[in-house]
Amino acid sequence: MPEERLKALIETAHKHEHGFRLSSGFLSIPTEDWAELIELTAKHGLKPKPEVGIQWGAGGDASVEELENAGTRDPKWLIDRAKTFLEAGAYV
Repeated sequence: MPEERLKALIETAHKHEHGFRLSSGFLSIPTEDWAELIELTAKHGLKPKPEVGIQWGAGGDASVEELENAGTRDPKWLIDRAKTFLEAGAYV
C-alpha cells in the first residue's frame, strides 16, 4: 500500500475509533502478511483486531447451501494463526 494512503487510513481510524478490524472473511493472504499488518497497526497507536474465522466467505451474501458446500478450516490452523496474531500485537 502506498505510504500516503496508509497515512490517510491511519488518520481516519484515529478520528473515528481506537480499534482497527482486520477482516479475513473475504481476503486470502498469508498469515505472515496479516501479522505484519497487525504490527504496523499497533505501531501507529491503534488496537488491531484481526478476524480468525473457521470458514472463508461467511457473513457475506453467500447462501447457507454455498457455505455448507465450502466446508470449514482445520481448527489447529486457526489456533496457530491466532497465536501468531497475538504475538504480533493483536488486541483482545
